[in-house]
Amino acid sequence: MNFSSSTVDWSGSIFELTGCVTAKARVRPQKKKRKRGFSDKLLRVQIHLTLTDKEKEGAAKTFFTKVKEELEFIPAQLKVLEYWQEKAVFNRDGEDVIVTAQRPTHPLGKCFASTTLLAHIIASKYADGLPLYRLEGMLKRHGGEISRANMAHWIIRLQDVFQPLINLIREVQLEGTYLQADETRIQVLKEADKTAQSDKWMWMIRCGPPDRSAVLFEYDPSRVGAVAERLLEGFGGVLQADGYSGYSKVCQAAGITRIGCFDHYPKSIFMWSIMRNCRTYGRCATLFLGIKYLSTFHGAGLRCSFDSRHPFRAKPMWLLKDGAW
Repeated sequence: MNFSSSTVDWSGSIFELTGCVTAKARVRPQKKKRKRGFSDKLLRVQIHLTLTDKEKEGAAKTFFTKVKEELEFIPAQLKVLEYWQEKAVFNRDGEDVIVTAQRPTHPLGKCFASTTLLAHIIASKYADGLPLYRLEGMLKRHGGEISRANMAHWIIRLQDVFQPLINLIREVQLEGTYLQADETRIQVLKEADKTAQSDKWMWMIRCGPPDRSAVLFEYDPSRVGAVAERLLEGFGGVLQADGYSGYSKVCQAAGITRIGCFDHYPKSIFMWSIMRNCRTYGRCATLFLGIKYLSTFHGAGLRCSFDSRHPFRAKPMWLLKDGAW
């Protein structure tokens, strides 16, 4: 995009841009209203506060009214599941033949943790961000002596169990026409040929078909473009990412349309203005405010349904085009 004065009309201001949007189209943050009561999906227990026989003696009728709701927390508890396998002995041709009842299949084979405990460990670590040593202490308070080493080994072994599901999610994700990608630094203490202080990366691919959107995370100690090529193999739609050059090769090879985001776009404008000429800083500031104004519509669109999201976001873009360019 060329920002020279010959191609861009800088006479308008952000206030003129704001005026071209009707009051109905503007989105203003609303204060959150206090939610009365609790969800109907929660288990409810009625506690009846009754009068004594002396207090209601002679009354024409009695009735109950709900005066209060309290949210009760039931602490987690551990219990031991003892599997007793029934066996039958048959005498066939003078020999004893034993027939045993079938045992349920466990995803990790010989493992003393039930599937519910494994699910709790995974959700606590990856959804709640709870380190295994804290989870070890919490289980110990409930009477469960489980070391963090055991829990770590279970999580590693579960990768093979979940791999078919991860592959299916990735296949469905690549069927869509729009994806978001990003990578962030994380600390890994033990990594081959790398120190604990060196950068390692967690890659994220988000979105997919509108009705089956998903988020996939994949760890890789490197940030080379080959990782992006592997994660985006088979995709040919629109990719939204930052300015990292590692996505360039796969986008060119697979014909992927690459777009940026509002958070990185204004930064590049200011860097351009500083390198080009300090006198253009004011013009870039106007454009920056316009983009931030549009981001308000972008965020408001997230609260809409999928069918109404695109026209909601597209409208202010056209207003900006007609009013400022």
